[in-house]
Order: sequence, then structure tokens, then C-alpha cells
Amino acid sequence: MSLSWPKFLLIAVAGSLSLVMFQNCGFGGGGATSTSASSLGNVNSCAAQIVTYCTIPAIASGAQVSGTCPASWTGNCSYSCSAGIITAISNSCTPAAAAATTKTKVQNSDSSVSIYQYYNSQTQLHFYSKESSIASLEEIDSQGPAFEILPNANRAQGNPTITLLSCAAGANRFLSTSADCEGKSIVAQLGVIYAEQADDSVALYRFYQQATGDRLVTTRPDDPELGSAELEMVLGYIPTAMANPR
Repeated sequence: MSLSWPKFLLIAVAGSLSLVMFQNCGFGGGGATSTSASSLGNVNSCAAQIVTYCTIPAIASGAQVSGTCPASWTGNCSYSCSAGIITAISNSCTPAAAAATTKTKVQNSDSSVSIYQYYNSQTQLHFYSKESSIASLEEIDSQGPAFEILPNANRAQGNPTITLLSCAAGANRFLSTSADCEGKSIVAQLGVIYAEQADDSVALYRFYQQATGDRLVTTRPDDPELGSAELEMVLGYIPTAMANPR
């Protein structure tokens, strides 16, 4: 008499879990095919990330993909992945000069809001404020005006605006245009910036330093102060005359 076995068995082979399907369910012989669980996901793949201003999706080991340069930038980029190591094939992402548009030209205004940059040596984090001076604390270093934005009441016709917020995640303060501060706490509304690029305007970039969690905001993606920080997003745009050339 022949006994029937389950059609599927899980067996441990060389430390990995394998799914075994018996093509013949009796004792009378027959082969088996197996699919290792490790083949369902490549541990050597490269995670989605931003490298030198290029946004790259997740890449399987041995494959290559085309990335995306920041909005309003020119150029293109592509990267390959090998055993978890990502390598550039090409990257020509370059900030584009402001293009002529049919929108109302940004008018410089005396009623601008200066945004000041500070550095906390204790937390090793930067933060931004409308206040030109903050209560004297030994660990707080004022680094001067970083850029200017428009006050809430000053909206140029034909140019959509978005509110720039000061947000907090514990001791980490950062700038955002997300209405809910990206799920964190809202500290203050600072003013407005342009949601789209207009004549005589420049992008306002937010960079992220993974090692410390620090976030820096600048109109200069080549600012040497950024160090190894990577581009996280374009917050919006401000009139060129309001960009501080520091």
C-alpha cells in the first residue's frame, strides 16, 4: 500500500528556508522542485535614494536605471547596482537658469521677511527663525540672514504661493511647506514663497545630512557649507533679489 505525503513541505537547507513541491505524492518515487525563499528578494539590491541631486528608485543587483533630476533642472542621470553598491553611469543634473514665463514678474518689495540661520553646537543642528536675535545661549551661534521671503499679506498676482513653516521634531527644527509639518509639530508660520518658478526667482533647496539629521536650506546647491548633505527637496522659489549670497 502506498502512503500519500503532503504536496508541499517546508524544509531547512543550508540555513535557508525552502518550499518543496512534490510532483509525485506517493512513496513510489518522483522528483521535487524547490524555490528558495531568498530568491524572492535580492539582499544585494540598492535602496531608493538621492545621489548628487539625482533621485534614484530601488535597483536590483546587476541592473541599471534612469534617475530624475530636481524639478526645473536640466540634464539626466542613470545609475547601476552591483552587490549593494551603487555606481554612476552618467549624471548631468544642473540647475537651470530661470526661464521666461507668462506669469506676472516678481516685484521686489520693501516688506520682505528676513530668515536668519542659527547653529546649535550642543545638538549640532541648524535652525531658522524670523528673529534677528535669540535669547543668548552659549550653544547658539547666529550665522546671519540666510534669505528673505514674502510676508503672508504680500502675494503677487498670477504667482501662486505656499506658506513656509518652521517645524520641530524633538530638538530638531526644520523648514517645510507641508501643511502638517510632515507629521511633526508646527512652531511658526514664517511667510510665503512661490510654489512655481516665476521670472527673476530662484529655487529654495532643502538639504539633509544623514549622519546628524541636520537640515539646511539655501538658494545655492553648490554652497560649501553643505558638506556631504544631500538634496532632499525644492521647497519653492523666492525672488532673486531676496537670495542672500552668503
